[in-house]
Amino acid sequence: YIVTDTKNDRVQIFENDGSFLTKFGKKGNGDGQFNHPWGIGIDSYGCIIVTDMMNHRVQIFDGNGTFLKKFGKCGTGSSDFNHPR
Repeated sequence: YIVTDTKNDRVQIFENDGSFLTKFGKKGNGDGQFNHPWGIGIDSYGCIIVTDMMNHRVQIFDGNGTFLKKFGKCGTGSSDFNHPR
């Protein structure tokens, strides 16, 4: 299981039985850092996709939590976000 831990600005990963595996992220606006991570998903390649609500962006990580890329910024235009969830 993969869970956004919003108020702790991180993502936690657990085994199917609920036992803790690992965590990644910390508060900030750099690559791999979060300011209220909210939505989360996994793509067909096993990458973890996280909406970083207060940084107005989406970040993508490999299955181990290593930062791969990000997109988006605060705004109202195409490809901009305003608190994505």
